Amino acid sequence: MNITIKNEDYKLKFGLAFLKELDTQYACSENREGLVNAIGFLMDKSPLDVAKVAYAGLAYLDKKPSYNEVEAAVETLLEEEGADKVCGDFLHELSTNAMHSTRAKKVIATYEKIQKRMEEEFE
Repeated sequence: MNITIKNEDYKLKFGLAFLKELDTQYACSENREGLVNAIGFLMDKSPLDVAKVAYAGLAYLDKKPSYNEVEAAVETLLEEEGADKVCGDFLHELSTNAMHSTRAKKVIATYEKIQKRMEEEFE
């Protein structure tokens, strides 16, 4: 998965540096649940969290764009493609990544069950 920031294409990688950055972004130093939090917010289509996940996907780089630059690029992407598609693309990447697929699929299934129960409750 790639993102264009200031006319330069960057590859997002979802490896160990990504997980460490998510734990930092979501202040998960002890329980290491940054990935779970990110998936939940992506399922809720949270624009701010798309930026967090994208920034974490660049954590492997020695020289990376600033968080504000990533946020601006994500804002443009969301305006052009919409939150449904962008969040869906990130969720697809996480659920098909060999390192995260099993965990991501379980988390997604759990959130889907919760969403369904909430919808039924509020009908």
